[in-house]
Amino acid sequence: MRIVVDRGRCSGMGICESLAPEHFEVGDDGVMRLLRQEADTPDARSAVGSCPAGSLTLVGDPAAGRPPVASLAWGVKASFVGYVRAVGGSVVADEGAYEDGEAFVFPAALAAPAALSTVTAADLEWRFSGRLTFRAHHGLLDVRIGDPWVRLLDARLELTVTDERGARVTVATGRCDDPLRTAVPVDLAPGAEHLFASTYP
Repeated sequence: MRIVVDRGRCSGMGICESLAPEHFEVGDDGVMRLLRQEADTPDARSAVGSCPAGSLTLVGDPAAGRPPVASLAWGVKASFVGYVRAVGGSVVADEGAYEDGEAFVFPAALAAPAALSTVTAADLEWRFSGRLTFRAHHGLLDVRIGDPWVRLLDARLELTVTDERGARVTVATGRCDDPLRTAVPVDLAPGAEHLFASTYP
């Protein structure tokens, strides 16, 4: 098990530090520093469960009472990846993303689904971080996508990313009753071809 911090939620109150000082430290500036990511002591697990802001979660803990969503594996179409490499271009995964076989893996920005405030409580959203960059033809092909989010709206799955301008764009949609630990086939969303240099029909 490892500890994941949602920096956007952390209030710097220091309860985690008081319960597990070997894992957490809150500086004079109010910023919490994670000293050890492994939740290998009862004190560390207690600190995670006691966070009043809900900024700490355990990844891979079956007793956490919610399904762990530690990462998103995205199988970008092999013909596109192959084309970029075949013409001497580069495929770079960074900012936490990495390539694993035929998929690109993005770590969780939030380790568990969060109910969306704008929709019903049954609808969920998972947020992931990282970036993929595809470059070829001396920069004429320059595709950048990052921070994928998966939203489940009444069994309709929607994948959004940030484009090179930082705008959030719907890139793919699909149908799924249970997206956790399941391969979900998706189709490129209408109008999203430009994200991949209009390579896809």
